Amino acid sequence: MSGLASLGIDWKLLIAQAINFLILLLLLNKFLYKPIVQLLSDLKKRVEEGIRQADQAKTELDKAEVEARKMVSKAVDDAQKIQSESKKTAEQEVTKILSAAQKRAEKIIEGAKTSAAAEEERVEQAAKAKIADLVSVAVEKILEQKQDEKEIDRLIQKI
Repeated sequence: MSGLASLGIDWKLLIAQAINFLILLLLLNKFLYKPIVQLLSDLKKRVEEGIRQADQAKTELDKAEVEARKMVSKAVDDAQKIQSESKKTAEQEVTKILSAAQKRAEKIIEGAKTSAAAEEERVEQAAKAKIADLVSVAVEKILEQKQDEKEIDRLIQKI
């Protein structure tokens, strides 16, 4: 060890410094390096977990968007079906109402025709009765006057 002394190195001091360095290294390893490595490891795991969850959330979002599009498409189809059925039902109701109105109008027209025919028959009967009365009166007057045939024809023509 005299070679180290010639270089100005004290071997006792060197061993003490080596022991101090090893103690410092063990203490730093135990209290600083391992907690920092553990912290970094935990941080890495949390980042990886966050990335995994973000990927999973993106996948679920994509699925939800596809499902939402399907639901919207189905809702549009259902709405079109309902609209078509409503239109068809409305057209059927309009046809029914128009048919009922046509039948009612025909009944009213038929009733009016029957009523008009009855009124016409009544007027005709009244006219015939009036004419018969007039003819009767005219014949009585003619017979009372005993006029010639020319005069009778003229009076009948007048009537």
